[in-house]
Amino acid sequence: MSKKQDVTRRDFIRGAAKAAAGVTAGAAAVQTAHAGPGVYKRILPQTIIGANEKIRTGHIGVGGMGIRNLQIVMARKEQDIQPIMVCDLFPTYVKRAAQLVSNGVGAGKFDPPGETGKFEEVIANKDVDAVVVVTPDHWHTIPTLMAIDAKKDVYCEKPLCATIGEAVALKEKVKGSTQVYQSGTIQRSGKYFQEAVEMIKSGYIGKVGKVECWNHDESTIDGIGNPTDPKPEWLDWDRYIGWTPKVEYNKNRYIYNFRWFTDYSGGKITDWGTHLLDIAIWAMGEEKQPKKVT
Repeated sequence: MSKKQDVTRRDFIRGAAKAAAGVTAGAAAVQTAHAGPGVYKRILPQTIIGANEKIRTGHIGVGGMGIRNLQIVMARKEQDIQPIMVCDLFPTYVKRAAQLVSNGVGAGKFDPPGETGKFEEVIANKDVDAVVVVTPDHWHTIPTLMAIDAKKDVYCEKPLCATIGEAVALKEKVKGSTQVYQSGTIQRSGKYFQEAVEMIKSGYIGKVGKVECWNHDESTIDGIGNPTDPKPEWLDWDRYIGWTPKVEYNKNRYIYNFRWFTDYSGGKITDWGTHLLDIAIWAMGEEKQPKKVT
């Protein structure tokens, strides 16, 4: 293991700003390299597409929700967003995302994006205006902090972070910058959620004495235990687990089922609870926030 992987999460956060500065400084040299594994190339010069004409995006994590976000970007009639880099540890996901951008969907069709398995290269690319972070939860904070330091706007999937400490660090980083940050609480964009919240706030159902949230997944329990499947040759397991406790490869700790391990996530609370509790708190108003959580 490298020394970097042995540091604590707090140390990692503390060093993120320094790391971002170093990554940004090396961008010019890397951008002239030929495309290949772990390397990206500059797609469009600044003189062709300016910041006021298109928002050029780098997509960090292009699995299930990541590819869906990319599809939504590509389907925009305005074509005011152009993906120019795609990133994932899973090479198949990277190729799928790159083909989506090149082949087009809906109204969108663009030049082939840069491909990489390292998010640092997305952030280092000076042509990227904004990044979309759709990684496992324990990799939400570091790319976001680094992107903000690199003067890029950020859309990061929920949950905001994996720990309260990370959330505080991110809050302070955003407050001290001019960058735009949005967390992926997508239900706030749903008209029926907006209408329901307005009805509650207007007193349509009277005084609210109690709010309950629940979720029915309609699926069997999966992803438990320690299967003996060998680690895929292409997977950089040390990079995936990062600063979390060092463990042997377990496919249940990767892709969707990482949610059931507190090293990386918070189970259904940070999976669906993020959405459901958010709507309830939004409807009740800032003056009626929960006083106790069990």
